Amino acid sequence: MRPLRAWLLRLSGLFQKQRRDSELADELESHLAMHIEDNVRAGMSADEARRAALLKLGGVEQTKENYRERGGLPVLESLLQDLRFGLRMLQKNPGFTAVSVLTLALGIGANTAIFGVMNAVLLRPLAMEDPSRVMYLQEQWRDVFPGLSVGNFTDLQQQSTSFAKLCASNNGSFNLATSEVPERVEGEQATGEYFATFGVQPIAGRVFTADDDKPGRGQVVVISERLWRTHLHSVSSIVGQPLRINGVPHVVVGVMPKTFDPLLNNSDIWIPEAFTPQQLADHDNHYLNVMAR
Repeated sequence: MRPLRAWLLRLSGLFQKQRRDSELADELESHLAMHIEDNVRAGMSADEARRAALLKLGGVEQTKENYRERGGLPVLESLLQDLRFGLRMLQKNPGFTAVSVLTLALGIGANTAIFGVMNAVLLRPLAMEDPSRVMYLQEQWRDVFPGLSVGNFTDLQQQSTSFAKLCASNNGSFNLATSEVPERVEGEQATGEYFATFGVQPIAGRVFTADDDKPGRGQVVVISERLWRTHLHSVSSIVGQPLRINGVPHVVVGVMPKTFDPLLNNSDIWIPEAFTPQQLADHDNHYLNVMAR
């Protein structure tokens, strides 16, 4: 306890520096006056008495400095002095200050963004079942590695024996009509095996399946927990309710947990791809994100 108490006393002295220095100066002046008076009584002249008193005290300024070192935190005091000096210099040069602040803001923002991506991709476990078994597939086309075409994805579905599940999605923005004002939200068109590939269950309702992923079937949509809470007021009866997306009514069949974002797209809605026969025959447009388990 004694070292802690001593450290706290030093810390408190840091915030009472002026009062502490004033009391020290008064005390040293009092000691100096008493020594001078004793020397004068001993027969010394006034100058000799003062010089002898100063020698006995070991120098007033040196004594003050020794006291400050023992009663305060010299490293912290030096840091505060440097900060005050730096602030004064910044006040004198507003142009330089603005550039410095902007540079720091850009640097901190960029590092924060990079860490956010690294944390989501490398450090934090992916919010899916057994992520080590989930793969992202690409194909080589004209010396680049784009997504897959619908025709090639279909061929992969029919011919591959390496995967238990195979799915595809296409990123997009959708017009969502709400009770307040229409909103533009990010989402995906996905195939029927999309949710089964990642092995994540909805917090309400169900996900769409291969039966929903066919042309001419009823329009259904799975929404994110974020969209449900921020735009749809967490209505408990949301499953089975219609949402107008791109001007077309879609029935909400499920709500995915807020941690579900396998492609890091901040998707809020998922609707079935429902490829038409013309799309299934297309081997030239390479735009699908393809994932497999």
